[in-house]
Amino acid sequence: MDILVLGNGFDLEHELPTKYSDFLMFVTRFLELFQEKEIVCKSQFDSYLLNLCNNQERKELKLELFELVHNNIWITYFLEKQQELGVNWIDFEKEISNMIQVMEYVISYIKNERDKDKQQIKIPHYVCDNMKRLMPSMEEYISNIEQVLNQKEMLLEDLNKMIRSLEIYLSDYVAKLEIEVYNPDIFKLAPDYVLNFNYTSTYRNLYAKNDDLIGYDYVHGEANFHNTMSTCNMVLGIDEYLQEEEKDKNVEFIAFKKYYQRIKKKTGSLHRDWMDEIYLTPLLAIAQKMIQENCAYLQMPYSEGDWAYQRFDGSYECDEKTRRFIFEINQLIASTNDKVLVALQNSDELLECAASIDDEININDFDHAFCKAMNRFQLKQSNTNDIWKKLFYLSENVNRNDLLKYITRKEEQAKDTIELARICYFKEVIQEKEYFENQEEYETEKGR
Repeated sequence: MDILVLGNGFDLEHELPTKYSDFLMFVTRFLELFQEKEIVCKSQFDSYLLNLCNNQERKELKLELFELVHNNIWITYFLEKQQELGVNWIDFEKEISNMIQVMEYVISYIKNERDKDKQQIKIPHYVCDNMKRLMPSMEEYISNIEQVLNQKEMLLEDLNKMIRSLEIYLSDYVAKLEIEVYNPDIFKLAPDYVLNFNYTSTYRNLYAKNDDLIGYDYVHGEANFHNTMSTCNMVLGIDEYLQEEEKDKNVEFIAFKKYYQRIKKKTGSLHRDWMDEIYLTPLLAIAQKMIQENCAYLQMPYSEGDWAYQRFDGSYECDEKTRRFIFEINQLIASTNDKVLVALQNSDELLECAASIDDEININDFDHAFCKAMNRFQLKQSNTNDIWKKLFYLSENVNRNDLLKYITRKEEQAKDTIELARICYFKEVIQEKEYFENQEEYETEKGR
């Protein structure tokens, strides 16, 4: 199974103008044309933009784009920063992160000063000067945090507008450019999956031979002209900058962070299913057989376990790395660790799993979260099913009746006895939880 990984270098190799500086140049030219300034056609964007501005059939798009970029706080800031630095390159994410951290500092500063019963709080001039570059209306004296938070909402709104305008640029301009540079070596590839860190679909449009047979995961979202600002799934944010102990407390600016945007926009998770298919599914199947058979080889060192695989009719031929992984599963089954619940609650994988079950729950999500948590925290519990049960207990936002209906459907579609056993067990977990909740209600009523 082959996975092709693509980054922005792939688009640049095909001479596509996908750098942020290209986008800023595009926006500048658009605003000049929209405001009917007399310019000489000298930009690569001009034929497209002239058509956009003068074609009545595209009037709606022209107005949308103008609304998105006109007086946009971020675009204005980036253009000024670019001019100040005297370079044709700018790192959007770094600049956004710098300003968000300044605002985070201001909020912390206000809280500390407010504890001193000050009516008006003076922001240090060097901090205020920095913020005024992005928000000219920012006052040097602030009476409450809401003044800063209101500015934050404006910044978030304009960030989303900028992302949508970038989507229009990539999907309506860049995607329609004629590409003259091809890579013959890429033509020879036949990937099963494409992990794409770009917003564009260059590989799919140029090279994919059997597109229906290829799985695509756009980690940061895919540019789609037919989206709106609310349906755009492109991720343009910043990396986490807070320390571990702070990031769960300080969530004022979480909407600017990549990991949050990926969860909210539901991007960049498909490749985990590919990894499960490639690595985890057969290992889980082996582990389930080990659990069910409860054989003596559970305690054997992995190097002595060759004969165990012959018992399974040669279905799984494992190399040394795989055998070691299975040995770790055996160790997990055979020991205990009281910290399992805390570890699972803090698992990013579990949080993303919970965020993915708006409509219906996927049992494989729980399997995946269990495996990732086990690997990440080196969890130990008397039985792997107990860990799996805890995963369900942590998912309080799941509708019980809908879940039972879903599991009944999965029961009918089970591919083998291992999957059926897992589904039946999960069904028992749900019913067990319901029983204990009813018992608690009964005991409460009885005690009154």
